[in-house]
Amino acid sequence: MIIKHRGNIINIYHRKTHDDLLGIWQCFKLSQYELPKPILCEPYHRNYIDKLYNKIVSDGDTPLIIDCGANIGAGSLWFLSRYPKAHIVAVEPNPSNIKLLKKNLHNKSADIIEGAVVRDDQILTFVDTGSTLANQVADDQNKNPNTYRVAGYSIKSIVEKSTKKSVPFILKIDIEGAEKIMFDNIEYDTNKFSVVILEPHDFMIPGKAISANFFKFHSKMERDFLFWEENIFSINTNIFKDIRS
Repeated sequence: MIIKHRGNIINIYHRKTHDDLLGIWQCFKLSQYELPKPILCEPYHRNYIDKLYNKIVSDGDTPLIIDCGANIGAGSLWFLSRYPKAHIVAVEPNPSNIKLLKKNLHNKSADIIEGAVVRDDQILTFVDTGSTLANQVADDQNKNPNTYRVAGYSIKSIVEKSTKKSVPFILKIDIEGAEKIMFDNIEYDTNKFSVVILEPHDFMIPGKAISANFFKFHSKMERDFLFWEENIFSINTNIFKDIRS
C-alpha cells in the first residue's frame, strides 16, 4: 500500500486483513498519535512539542521515539513521517507481526526489539488471542494452550538497546492491558519522555482497573493530560519551562 503523508511517499506492507488495514487507517487517516487540537483553544501542547523537537534537532541531537506494541509498523512509520529526524525503537512480541515490522522499517532509522515492555526485565507469557491487534502478555504462566514465553524489557533497558544516542521524546504504549504490570512501580525513566501516549484497555478487560497504575504514575509526576479518540496523552510539564514561546 502506498500512502502520501506530509509530502512523504510511504510504502506499507500488510496482509490485507481487517486488523492491518484498521491499524493503518487509525494512524494515517485518523492521525491518532497527533497531539490533540482543542476546538476552542490553541493547541499549546502540540506547538510546544514541535518546538521541543526542533530544539533537539538544532542542538545536534536525535529525538527518541519508543513504539511499544508496534504491530506491523504503521505507527512507527507515521512517527517517522511526522518527526523525520527521530530514531524509533519498535517493540513487538508477535512473531507474525515482526516479519512485516522488519520489512516496513527496513532502511529506516529504527531498531526492532522482539519482546514486550514491562516494569523490569523478565520472561513473560505471550497469549495468542487470534487477533494480530490484540495479543496479550502476562507476568504469570497462563493455562491457555496458545501461549509461549517472550522476553520482557523495562523502559530503561529499551532505551539502552537503542543503537543511536538520542534524547527521550515520545513513548507510545499500546500493549493490550499489560500497562497494568508496566506501571506497577513508578518508572522514573518513563517520566523522561516529554510525551507518553497510552491506549488504555479497561474497555477490553473490565473490572480489573487495568489503567489505574498508569494514572498513579501520571499524577505522581504531575503531568498534563489530554485525550483524543482511543488515546491518552500524558505530557511532561517541564516542556513549558524548557521551551520559551
